[in-house]
Amino acid sequence: MPDWLRFPVPEPRRGLHSRCNTGDGGLEVSRSALPYVVDVREADFPTSVLAQSNSVPVVVDMWASWCGPCQQLTPILEKLAGEFDGRFLLARIDVDAEQRIAQAFQVQSIPTVYAIIAGQPVPLFQGALAEHQVREYLEQTLNVAAESGVTGRLPQPDGMIRPIRLGESRGPAASASATSAPTTSAASTPPQESAVLPEALKLFVSHASEDSVAATDIVSELDRCGMATWLATRDIQVGENYAAQIYNAIVDSSHLVVLLSPASVASQHVQREMNLALDQGKSVLPLIVSSNSDFMSSLPAEWKYWLGVVQVVPYTGPSEAVSTLVKRLSTVK
Repeated sequence: MPDWLRFPVPEPRRGLHSRCNTGDGGLEVSRSALPYVVDVREADFPTSVLAQSNSVPVVVDMWASWCGPCQQLTPILEKLAGEFDGRFLLARIDVDAEQRIAQAFQVQSIPTVYAIIAGQPVPLFQGALAEHQVREYLEQTLNVAAESGVTGRLPQPDGMIRPIRLGESRGPAASASATSAPTTSAASTPPQESAVLPEALKLFVSHASEDSVAATDIVSELDRCGMATWLATRDIQVGENYAAQIYNAIVDSSHLVVLLSPASVASQHVQREMNLALDQGKSVLPLIVSSNSDFMSSLPAEWKYWLGVVQVVPYTGPSEAVSTLVKRLSTVK
């Protein structure tokens, strides 16, 4: 056990406080992040954290069930654990259950986040930060880890679909050669015929409100497959500027998945999202979600123009639709 990690005798934790408003309830792990998230106890710490940190950085999330900010931050960390595709391990530690670990880290407020790299602790931040700020800390952590020679990747369990990178195949040689961390930033230069599309997939799902159930089912299936997705009803928080969030999400995406139905074809919101995505050079993946596809024969002129050069995917259920989308994503140029 390293000198810095000494488990003291537990004392009353009257001084521990949350850095924002409190909440209640536990935390559930995002299904797409499951392979890269572990709940750690003191007995597991030497192997799950210290030993593992010699291969990949271990990001330690100190949380408690009563802590409102923890319930805001942990889902962000879990989402990014999935997006970074095994380049770090997220270790969740319940400070109420594991008081000696919390005291060893001298935790005074939660959430508190550390990185462990080659057995050494690196303080990251405290409090519930925005996703882009957390992402920056994680990218810096990977840079520090690389300087220490810690550049591994966690193995994926059997049956999990690895997010497809544009320009690579599903073959084992291609999978083994992909070592760079995913990025969700869109290309910084205007799209050109020879421009390289964003390396990591991030799918903006556009739909009419009438199709929200189908949208939720499809996004859940995409998340289960390890895809990074963006859905307005899930990802726009109360009080945020709706139009600005939509704009930023489309700019930040690699593809727009548009769910086609009579309602979406008539929706001005969906039309604006289509226009913006095409203006930004995004690839569009149309998916019919209406049981009656007759509306496709009488599309308005603008939709005929938008969809004239793309193949529309018929909808036979979320699993089948996602399977078809995965095949399409592996061939889209």
